[in-house]
Amino acid sequence: MSATNSDAFLWNPTLLRTLFLALGYDVEFDNAWPGDESGTITGRRERANRAHLIVVDAGGRFGARVTVTAGDRGREDAIEGIPVRVTETTQKISIVSGQLAHAGDLELVLRGLDDVATPGEPAVDPSWTDLPPPP
Repeated sequence: MSATNSDAFLWNPTLLRTLFLALGYDVEFDNAWPGDESGTITGRRERANRAHLIVVDAGGRFGARVTVTAGDRGREDAIEGIPVRVTETTQKISIVSGQLAHAGDLELVLRGLDDVATPGEPAVDPSWTDLPPPP
């Protein structure tokens, strides 16, 4: 698509930053300036057992990494008679990529990211936690 096409992605890092911040993301710019057709903007958010890292470039392409930590299991062990604590962490990492048609579509992507990255999974798998289930 040409830059004069009204359907082309319009690079608006200010709007993208606003959308990221409104949904609780930390934001980092890499040469992302309004009017400059280059650069990227990165959003990061951690909530409970999920972490999102999403990068949008000036062409509207995005890539997201969704990491879900299922929990930790700990055990006591020994190495050559030296007591140690071993903690095992299980994570699921999903990579999601696509093309935004409009800068405002970022909000839709951010709101639906967990649904496509980890469909049907609960926020926390109780079988993988050392904590007792809630009462």
